[in-house]
Amino acid sequence: MTKPGDEYQEIVGAVARALDPGAIVNVGQWVEGPEGRRDMDVEVRGTLNGQPRFVLIECKDWRRPVGIKEIDALDSKRGDLGAHEAIIYSNSGFTDDALRKARRVDIGACSALKAGDGRIRLAFYRQLVAKRLSVDRWFP
Repeated sequence: MTKPGDEYQEIVGAVARALDPGAIVNVGQWVEGPEGRRDMDVEVRGTLNGQPRFVLIECKDWRRPVGIKEIDALDSKRGDLGAHEAIIYSNSGFTDDALRKARRVDIGACSALKAGDGRIRLAFYRQLVAKRLSVDRWFP
């Protein structure tokens, strides 16, 4: 059974695959952490300068902007799971406090947008355009 947000996780996973075609990208995995099972929305494993790299991505398909509490939770999860990097994606944006905290603790705050998707509820603070990057289709 799918849960709300699964489609958004798949979209973010498709973006991660497009950004790093050589990486292993898993979506919706459960892993064992120090306090029990933890949900990893998107896991990206690859190498950087010949060294193994693990990027943990959290996805929020919400009606309201992501707040500081979710940044704190991702920072904790990053430590628990031993991720080298953490990124949080939201289709509804972020509060100013959340963005300040994310910058301070080095967590990326991003949005993945699907053309024609009416659930997109965000305002752009800064836009990053990757040349020649397009996800034309994805398979849930």
